[in-house]
Amino acid sequence: MKKQKKIEEALEEIVYPSWIYYFKELSIGISILISFIILSIMASVFIFDAVSIKIFILIILIAMMVSGFFFGKAIIHRISNKLTITEKRIIYETGFIARKIKEIKKDNIRTIEIDQTVLERLFDIGTIKLATAGTGKYEIEFHGAKHPKKLEKKLKASKKKIEEEKKKKEKEKEQEKKKKEEQKAIEKKRERKLKTNVRFKKRVIKKGDDDDDEKQIKIYLKVYKNKK
Repeated sequence: MKKQKKIEEALEEIVYPSWIYYFKELSIGISILISFIILSIMASVFIFDAVSIKIFILIILIAMMVSGFFFGKAIIHRISNKLTITEKRIIYETGFIARKIKEIKKDNIRTIEIDQTVLERLFDIGTIKLATAGTGKYEIEFHGAKHPKKLEKKLKASKKKIEEEKKKKEKEKEQEKKKKEEQKAIEKKRERKLKTNVRFKKRVIKKGDDDDDEKQIKIYLKVYKNKK
């Protein structure tokens, strides 16, 4: 089991499958429960002997177990599938006992696809599929998502925002690099100028009279001025 990474960025949304996605399981469970209630009412009117009561209790227990199975199946499946959306990542967690986690970065998403049956379109639920570049399949397939079109638009807008911020940072980095290069060029120019000045000064001092400092300085300034 892959260990879940700590979410450091801001949490945007946590998505669970819609209860409507479990319509089949819930409808069967509700139907059995309603049947159980009707049988209970009928039993209170028509059943009198002890044997019939025992048989009826057995039927009720079986009905409750079957109904509980379908309700439990829907509940466990729902809490076992979670889509966590942060400002930079999408994390899909599945499994009740054994947990499986898939994680992709928003700026790596290349394909967002929505699958809906006729009934799912009617109730505005569907399957959202996410794929990144360089793969031939979908990394994440989340079934029963509520308002999948809105979720798709939200993911695309968030992805665009991240890409714009990334481009902005790259531009700032490039400008900073250019600025450093320009500063380095200026420093090199100053260094060359300083070396030239030192050579001029040495040349002037060498040609001048060592006992006459004032004369040396005047000659140096004259030569340096003409050189500039």
